[in-house]
Amino acid sequence: MRFRFINSSRDFIFEKEKVNIFELNFPKWYSHRAEVSYNKSNIEIKPKSIWSNKYYIFKNSQEKGLINSNWKGEVSIQFYDQRNNKHVYKLMKRGFWKEIFEVYNEKMALITTVVKSLNWKKLNSNYELENKAHKLEEKHFNELMIYIGFYLVLNKKNAANASASYG
Repeated sequence: MRFRFINSSRDFIFEKEKVNIFELNFPKWYSHRAEVSYNKSNIEIKPKSIWSNKYYIFKNSQEKGLINSNWKGEVSIQFYDQRNNKHVYKLMKRGFWKEIFEVYNEKMALITTVVKSLNWKKLNSNYELENKAHKLEEKHFNELMIYIGFYLVLNKKNAANASASYG
């Protein structure tokens, strides 16, 4: 499983065993807003405001979740499924030289690990998922990957902006 970045390194495809599961798109190159169609739903992720680190999740134009990050690099992802059951996950950044993210459920059991893989020939990076033994339904796991992928794009963009403003 992996996040494979396409055109401009912002939009990406989530694939399992070389099968495309969904494609997340940012409508404008400078936007913090993303769109995806998955499981008969149109999902849109929008920032609370231009200065906020909170992002609202909308499914078919109804608010169904929240992505919230803090200054420590911890990310909380909350969303509701079709039966209105709440799902809560944490995404935590590990490692300094190699970007590694770990995904935990609300009981702090490890769900999966996301590792950045750099391709020097294309000067591009993708993210590989190391699947741990999780008991999530496939549709919930895939939906969680939408929100994790969204955050990875923002993290990548913020890192690029920080290095550009430093030099």
